[in-house]
Amino acid sequence: MTAYYPRAVPPQAGGPLAPFTAQAGLSTADVVRDQAADAGHSSVEAGNHAAEVASQQASGVVAEAGRPGRDLLRQAHGQLTAQAAHGQHRAASAVTVQDESVSSAQAVRDQALAARDAVSDSRH
Repeated sequence: MTAYYPRAVPPQAGGPLAPFTAQAGLSTADVVRDQAADAGHSSVEAGNHAAEVASQQASGVVAEAGRPGRDLLRQAHGQLTAQAAHGQHRAASAVTVQDESVSSAQAVRDQALAARDAVSDSRH
C-alpha cells in the first residue's frame, strides 16, 4: 500500500517545515528507497574511509616493526666487526710470536752447530 502526500504549502516564516515526501510529491516507498540508497552510499564511504585508515595504520605498524629489526642488525654487524678486528689482532700477535719463536729456534740451532763445530775443531 503506497500513500501519496499532497504538495505542501511553502512554510511561513518561523513555521514548521512540511515533510520531505510532501515537498517532493514522493510516495513513502520512494522516500524509504532513497533513504536506503543514501544509507548504502554513506556505508560504502564509511567503509572505504575505514579501510584507508586501517591501511595507513598497518603501514605504520610495518614500518615500526621493521625498525627494531634494522637496529638489531646494525648492532650485530657492529659486534661482528669488533670481534673480527679482535681476531685479526690476535692472529697477527700469534704470527709475531711464531716468527720470534722461529728466530729463537734458529739462533739456538746456530749456537748448537757452532758449539759442535768448536768441539769438533778442538779434537783435531
